[in-house]
Amino acid sequence: FYLNEEISLHPGDRVLGAFSLRYTAPGGASEPTWHSGNGVFLLAYPKGDCTVVPTEEISWQYMPALIRHRVAELLEQLLPADAAPFLKALLLGDTGDMDYGVLTDLSVSGIRHVAAVSGLHVSILMSVIYLVFGRNRFVTLIAGVPLLILFAAVAGFSPSVIRACVMQ
Repeated sequence: FYLNEEISLHPGDRVLGAFSLRYTAPGGASEPTWHSGNGVFLLAYPKGDCTVVPTEEISWQYMPALIRHRVAELLEQLLPADAAPFLKALLLGDTGDMDYGVLTDLSVSGIRHVAAVSGLHVSILMSVIYLVFGRNRFVTLIAGVPLLILFAAVAGFSPSVIRACVMQ
């Protein structure tokens, strides 16, 4: 979704207007694009002015996106500008704000996986739950499974997070 101006959007907000849509997967355009490789299969370009209608009541389906949005905002407020993008990548799997040079350096050195949410995060989360509930396996299961599902939703259900949650 591309806009010509900077508009603040929050989970649950609706954007009204006329849009031109472009399918990015192979066969949807004359040639495949970078977007389809990153899980973006539809691009929207505005045709004229757009109106943002803020949501009055946030539905439960938008809660993971809202949590992700709020955590990202909090990290940007509390941390220096060079550290916030890296911590957002570690906690949320969001590498969108990381410097291109840093991402390239991580890839070239073979440690790009450090900036991805994976099994390490899930095992630390479940270890904390296990210790908090006094090593009671049943209570850990009852508290941990919903927390794992919420964590996977906040992290965007990436394949590495889903695999880690299933393995846990």
